Amino acid sequence: MKSGSDVNAKDTAGESPLVYAINAGHLSAAELLIKSGADIHSRNRRGMTPLMAAVIHNNRAIAELLIKSGADVNAKAEGRFTALMAAEMNGNKELYGFLINKGAERPFSAEQAAKEPVEVTEKAVKTLWAGLCSAMMSGDIDRALSYFVENSQERYRSTLTSIKEQKDTEAIFSNIEGLIFNKNYKPGEPIVECYIIRKEKGEKQAYPISFVRDIDGSWKIYGF
Repeated sequence: MKSGSDVNAKDTAGESPLVYAINAGHLSAAELLIKSGADIHSRNRRGMTPLMAAVIHNNRAIAELLIKSGADVNAKAEGRFTALMAAEMNGNKELYGFLINKGAERPFSAEQAAKEPVEVTEKAVKTLWAGLCSAMMSGDIDRALSYFVENSQERYRSTLTSIKEQKDTEAIFSNIEGLIFNKNYKPGEPIVECYIIRKEKGEKQAYPISFVRDIDGSWKIYGF
């Protein structure tokens, strides 16, 4: 390694020299980079970490090196993608078991979702909607966005901010009579479509709102 070179320099995709070494399967190069100060927590433009790269390439030796060096086994990239999910997608049972033993959290399973009573789902989505309304009425955009699934948050930030800046919050939310749960929803389905009922000029109008099951099993607002 040349003296004075930046071990954490990134290319246009946000990839570092450490990730290049991992992708090429060079354990010794990865070790040298880490000893030289390479950031084991660095992320590319999609939020992927060096550990995720190691698991994607089924390289347990480098995965062990990264975790021994302090890599977060539960770090999440776009879409809440994790190293454990990469091992599962590859069908690599050895790496999957290794990550579990190192503290990786299992995602919420379809079997667990199918056992959740409809009444529990209905209460969860109505609580989300009430929380969003409360946050908007108090002008707290960050709290309002926390009720959305991660990949929808930035998409709705400008929308909710615009509502707040135009001082339309009270006018929009004060006439909302509630949320109608979709009674056709079946336990285990990852999406539930509901309706917001709002009174406009003396008449009730219904607006669709979608909720999705997050990787940890909780419900989040997808969009409306």
